[in-house]
Amino acid sequence: MKKSSTILRVLKYLSPYMPYLVLTIVFSLIIVAGQLYIPILQGNAIDEIIDAGKVDFAAVMKISLIILITTGVV
Repeated sequence: MKKSSTILRVLKYLSPYMPYLVLTIVFSLIIVAGQLYIPILQGNAIDEIIDAGKVDFAAVMKISLIILITTGVV
């Protein structure tokens, strides 16, 4: 049996569940993107800490809030 015919048979069985499969893939992409975005945000927050006593607290708090929201969504 060829691989293509096997894949077609599997897709035939999955056809009633195709909307769920598409939603699963979309949500998986959103979760992965969110998980990859959090370390970038953490790096940005660290960049706002310039030196001892020279911290941009407003920017760090804004980035922290974005991290919390992203974590909650993901």
